[in-house]
Amino acid sequence: MSNKYIILCEAGWHNARELSLELCRRNIPSSVLIKGRPGKEVRGMITGHSLINNIFIPEKLFSVFLFLYIFSSIFITGELTVFFNKEKTYNMIAGLKKVFRRIRLEKVPVRK
Repeated sequence: MSNKYIILCEAGWHNARELSLELCRRNIPSSVLIKGRPGKEVRGMITGHSLINNIFIPEKLFSVFLFLYIFSSIFITGELTVFFNKEKTYNMIAGLKKVFRRIRLEKVPVRK
């Protein structure tokens, strides 16, 4: 089993996108869970890398999808590294981390 990288994109997409590209340059695949369903033109602009799996989730389903995605990923992979950008989301995932110690939480780095 290996480490899986999940990047949460809830508030602004630039920093999450830069992080996914940085991981890609290091040959590390990542899944980017994007809150909201932008238009087809925007989705086309931010996809296209074989190591980056962008998943667009309707806002109302985001929390439920996130929980199920992380929960199921725990059993498929050995370790999870979840990058977050909202404290509310951190608090939700921190509850899972107490039960499943194979989750590592990191803040999405802010680029200038």
